[in-house]
Amino acid sequence: MKLVIKTAIALGLSAALIGCNQQQSDEPDSTEVEAEADAADAADAGEASDAPTEPVAFDIAEITCWDFSTTEDEEQGYAATLLYGYAAGAAGTSAQTSDGIEQAIVSAVEFCVENPDAMALDAFKSDAG
Repeated sequence: MKLVIKTAIALGLSAALIGCNQQQSDEPDSTEVEAEADAADAADAGEASDAPTEPVAFDIAEITCWDFSTTEDEEQGYAATLLYGYAAGAAGTSAQTSDGIEQAIVSAVEFCVENPDAMALDAFKSDAG
């Protein structure tokens, strides 16, 4: 008999807790409200950015070391990530380390500075595979 009573009490408490949980989930908590505000701020900031309004088309195989090494720092970071990822994918290399990626990018930048007429993708191919 005690087992039946304990089971009934446990079921009752479980139902009560589930009911409380459902009521609380209907009301947004402060972190949800903050996340929505942050998303709205990010959307507003994105509208004011210098991002191109038209799609940009390019052939990754035609980017020269001169093009790569003379771009602005932030854009060079994006280009380095794109070139490294493309070269690693083409080589079939899926396992990566942050130190390995950093060293490959540094090596490719040094190569491009010394060989401005070379193709930037070639600078990444030797280190990405």
